Amino acid sequence: MTTAPALRQRIQELREDVSAEGDALLARWKPWILRRDFSYSARNLAHYLALRKRDLRSLQEALMPWGLSSLGRCESRVLPTLDGVLASLDSLCREKTPGVEHPDERAYFRGLRFLARRASRALGPEPPGRHVRVMVTLPPEAASDYAFVRDLLSGGATCFRINCAHEGAAEWEAMAAHVRRAERDCGLPARILMDLAGPKMRIGAVSEMLRIEKGLQFVLTHEAPSAGAQPVEVSCAEPGIVEALEVGERVMIDDGSVVGTILGRVPKGVLVEVVRCKGKKLKPEKGLNFPDSDLTVQPLTEKDRDDLDTAVRLADLIGYSYVQTAGTSAFFRTSYAAAFPEPGGKWESSRRSRRRAPCGICPRSSCAPPAPSPSAS
Repeated sequence: MTTAPALRQRIQELREDVSAEGDALLARWKPWILRRDFSYSARNLAHYLALRKRDLRSLQEALMPWGLSSLGRCESRVLPTLDGVLASLDSLCREKTPGVEHPDERAYFRGLRFLARRASRALGPEPPGRHVRVMVTLPPEAASDYAFVRDLLSGGATCFRINCAHEGAAEWEAMAAHVRRAERDCGLPARILMDLAGPKMRIGAVSEMLRIEKGLQFVLTHEAPSAGAQPVEVSCAEPGIVEALEVGERVMIDDGSVVGTILGRVPKGVLVEVVRCKGKKLKPEKGLNFPDSDLTVQPLTEKDRDDLDTAVRLADLIGYSYVQTAGTSAFFRTSYAAAFPEPGGKWESSRRSRRRAPCGICPRSSCAPPAPSPSAS
């Protein structure tokens, strides 16, 4: 069993490192933080990212026998949790860490209060009798079968996702109309999320379809796979991706059910070895993800720009992916502002009766919060 003084020293060092790294990351974000009420959350997020870069398992196990927090549920309160653990260890060791006290209850749960308010703003009020919302991705039949959508809402769904990678504007209009009609008929609120397709980060073709096993090696290429190639060749449908990959970075397939590591470069691309898998087949159209790679992927394709015109009329929420920098977010905001009709236009008048609380991200002056003062963080 680890002694209390040894644990105290480890927590002190962890808190110092997380605080310093988180504050440095926050300083990089600061020019992009436009909402004053996000400052606290941004700081906590920066500290959370700094904390989660570390393997905490041995420390967590050492804390448990002492009856102290294992740091496993600290997402909304990183520094308050570390302060609480450190203050308890101070008491056990009859020592005092300068500037560290047990946080009071209100300060400790401040992050959870922010989370609850923002969840209600984005996803609607909590349904009676439960704390969770249920999001349902609408299938094609939702465009033609009103009863199907109504039954989903009455059965507990609170948010409906429209995947803009499938169907088209006419079908999305019909789906949204069914959701709004179901709201009226059931007397229940609902949100609509329209998820823009984004770049096509998918497997384009494979030289051979086979079951993926740990240890399998394949070549990820931007070229057309050669029949019978060994190792198996897999093409990435999005141009410019393979060239940006580096040795040691991860390649994920099918929402992370397959994880590979890049071993090196080969003439047609990069050689990848599977290090974790869940019995999947290597075949076209499976999603690709590159969590460690610095990719210069344009987040909004021409199709996304066209779809955005429809989304801003129909949706309460818009989803988009491949955000890697604050500049990417700014690019989306600019495109969103260009697509948004002026106040008093068709979108505004058709939805005035269902106006939400100010969202803090919408570019309309009627919805955006006051601009922060130069001294605001």
